[in-house]
Amino acid sequence: MGIVTGKGLADLIRENAGIKITFFIFVGLLLSGIGNTTTEFAGVAGSMEVFGITKYISVPVVAVLVWFLVVKGTYKIAERIFLLFSLSLLT
Repeated sequence: MGIVTGKGLADLIRENAGIKITFFIFVGLLLSGIGNTTTEFAGVAGSMEVFGITKYISVPVVAVLVWFLVVKGTYKIAERIFLLFSLSLLT
């Protein structure tokens, strides 16, 4: 939609629904994003505890690694990491 209209998602929602509804939609998106991130880190904590690594060590280490990938990494590196994870899920 962004390529065709030249507008972002928030602009399109605001045009059709108004500012108040757009605000609540994006608050909902923010909360769902926070919930998704929380469940991902809970999964990391649970899976690492299977191997005897406490969640107090595994979650901060993984959080720093994800932060480093997002801030300092390139698209090519992130793509290869996610392809590797996808391949491991397929196997």
